[in-house]
Amino acid sequence: MKVDGEAVDVAGAQASAFLLPDRWGKDERDKWDANNGRRQSDTVTFNLDITTAATIRIEQLHRENDVLAADDSAEVIVPPPKQLDVLLVTDNNYFLERAIQNMRLKAPDIIQTSTYEEKKPQKYDVVIFDRYTPQFLPDAGNFIYFGAVPPTTPGPGQKITAAVDASGMPVELTDEEILDWQRDNPMLKDLALNRLYVAEALKLNVPPDAQTLIDGLKGPLVVLAHDGKRTNLVVGFDVLQSNWPFEVSFPIFFHRALQYMAVGSDMDVRQSYEPGVSPIIPRANLQRVGADLKTFKLTGPMGTQTLKIPETGDVALPPLDRVGVYATEPPIPQFEKLAVNLLDANESNTLPLATAPGGSGAQIEDIKDQKARREWWWYLVAFVGLPLLFVEWWVYTRRVHL
Repeated sequence: MKVDGEAVDVAGAQASAFLLPDRWGKDERDKWDANNGRRQSDTVTFNLDITTAATIRIEQLHRENDVLAADDSAEVIVPPPKQLDVLLVTDNNYFLERAIQNMRLKAPDIIQTSTYEEKKPQKYDVVIFDRYTPQFLPDAGNFIYFGAVPPTTPGPGQKITAAVDASGMPVELTDEEILDWQRDNPMLKDLALNRLYVAEALKLNVPPDAQTLIDGLKGPLVVLAHDGKRTNLVVGFDVLQSNWPFEVSFPIFFHRALQYMAVGSDMDVRQSYEPGVSPIIPRANLQRVGADLKTFKLTGPMGTQTLKIPETGDVALPPLDRVGVYATEPPIPQFEKLAVNLLDANESNTLPLATAPGGSGAQIEDIKDQKARREWWWYLVAFVGLPLLFVEWWVYTRRVHL
């Protein structure tokens, strides 16, 4: 499997499927399983964490004696995450306020903690709580906590809590440095966190199924968990009590965390087209690129074509005859990339049929050792037609000479 042309590691998951010939019946399959000690599998399951648009390619590995290359691979187009409605609940935090204001968010809002409890907002894709544990939470949603933990609401799910001492006060970890972090997580990929220093952090009680993203010398610092229909990303320290806002990794992590929430809450893939189809691009999508757009380019396995946009009506793309990925330039919303896959089992079956097509039930017999029937009629046409053509030519030439 490849993502944007690069092979990805899906270790720990069933990353391959072993398929027996589709024409085999149950008896043949059971016999093969008993003789080879390996059972067939017709499905494959794996987890793939991505935060941006991507093209996922699945390929067949063993292609010996394969006579049809068009169905050896298939692509899936993952569109860009949608623009988020983000709410920051804080009693003044310069770094977090500047962070969401400088990102290309759909509708970033900032309110104080008292206002949040009064309004009980529920329309946001991601809600960020800064040093505050809310009393109210929607039944479903994505939540990020800085220097706080989610409320201990009843119901199923993973509960991240703060450790308390005998007097009931939260236990704080001081002078925390980074022990390790999950470098393969999409929120932390290619980030250097070894210089991160935290003056004060909550000691977190992490449930077994939660995912610790950043681990300190004295305890977990950043944890990702699911609580029923809620996704909670808990940063166990106040960014004002750390040097993280002054590190390059902070705005990158913050942006990726929001995008991770977007993909996790609204994951979708684009439609896959059959070979030969002519997709229709609505005019409204073209106008979103620019009202004065007159032409655009379509690039794919058949090369690059320049297409004109009519003055009225929608635009029909030319037939996409070859499998692969096609792209529009400039990118047209919802049609930035199009995947064409051959997913027809009948078309992929190149074996000779046992019965005649059309449902007649007539058996097909192998007659390779028998002589084919000769057609004699064309000899008659040749012996009769050629003399007539010669006579016509002779008459025509004589008339010309006369």
